[in-house]
Amino acid sequence: MDKTSSIFSNPILQKTIREAEKKQKSYIKEFGDDRNVNYTLTALKNPVLYDNFNVMNLYNNKEGSPIDFKKGIIVGNIRMGFGHYRIAIAVASVVKHLGYIPYWFDINGFSDTTAGKIVEKLNQLYSLGSRLSQKYALFNKFFWEPLNYEGFKKLTYNAVDQKVAELFAPLCSSLDKNMPFIATHAWPAQTAIHAGMTNVINMIPDNWPMALHLAEGAIHTVQSPSSYLGYRILR
Repeated sequence: MDKTSSIFSNPILQKTIREAEKKQKSYIKEFGDDRNVNYTLTALKNPVLYDNFNVMNLYNNKEGSPIDFKKGIIVGNIRMGFGHYRIAIAVASVVKHLGYIPYWFDINGFSDTTAGKIVEKLNQLYSLGSRLSQKYALFNKFFWEPLNYEGFKKLTYNAVDQKVAELFAPLCSSLDKNMPFIATHAWPAQTAIHAGMTNVINMIPDNWPMALHLAEGAIHTVQSPSSYLGYRILR
């Protein structure tokens, strides 16, 4: 599913498309390509969150119970800072309150897959950059802040992410395509969309408009009218 050459009807330059394809190929070279693998996910109780929120972790390599596609709702997240996790816990709480089963879809948790390995590497890079930004003022001023406040804003960044997210789609290959999927980061939302899932909600946690948070094909939620307008024009 091509989500790179055009983003919300905005055509992407061939230069950016080539960069996206190059990035995808580099990850394939480093971590492999499992797009032809059909992962069958199973569920086990989350050792921390089950007692309070009935959270069931999803795994691709463990014996567990089958997913209840009628009563289950996927909570997609990444282990990159506590912010996205905190939002995911709140979502799981609501899912339980409404009488459904929250299934914890943590991309980092699929550590033996291409997707899990890529996101873990990105997590390490982001953590390193964050630490360096606190330690070195020049690094923060000339690299980290411009990357976070301007680089992530560009549609070109989203175009590259979308091409990489094609490698994540196998994680959802065994899920019911109509199963509700609520993502607290764009990457799991993009994963679900590339896998052909149709009921995907992309919860945008940041009021600073950034194309990084977009997942075309999903329903996007924001926190305020000003944030809505900001994401409409990315300004």
